[in-house]
Amino acid sequence: MRRSTATALALVLPAVTLLSACSPDIKAHGALPTATQMEHIQEGRSSKADVAAALGSPSTTSLFDGEETWYYIGSKQEQFAFYPNEELERSVITIRFDRSDTIQSIQRNGLKDGADVTLVARETPTAGNKMNIFEQLLGNIGKFNKDSTSTFDGKSNIPGQ
Repeated sequence: MRRSTATALALVLPAVTLLSACSPDIKAHGALPTATQMEHIQEGRSSKADVAAALGSPSTTSLFDGEETWYYIGSKQEQFAFYPNEELERSVITIRFDRSDTIQSIQRNGLKDGADVTLVARETPTAGNKMNIFEQLLGNIGKFNKDSTSTFDGKSNIPGQ
């Protein structure tokens, strides 16, 4: 009986350890204000100071037409083993202030409100010469002469300077 218990432990313990390593890793990024925190602010009544006290500093801000907007952005992502991250939750809270620094509007957006953006892979062409390394290194030979406006000792050849 004793030997079978030790054998069972020797088999079960590594199996449990290996299985626990496969548990998903959940990470929170940014600021995700709670419902309790959001109860402390109200449209038309709360000021910037009230919002900062209740939610902390915003993730980012913008200023258009004299009206400031604060954004609180956060997300929760899950990674399982070697698979890519999967976004479980996203929250973007947009708080717009009027010119008297009072909340004008509060907008909440989540994961379902987002849109996938397809990135463009092409490059912007630049004007100019395409030179190889030798042309770049040897290109300055003979470009400097004694009649230039300045010298290497820091003195200028221009009168009055």
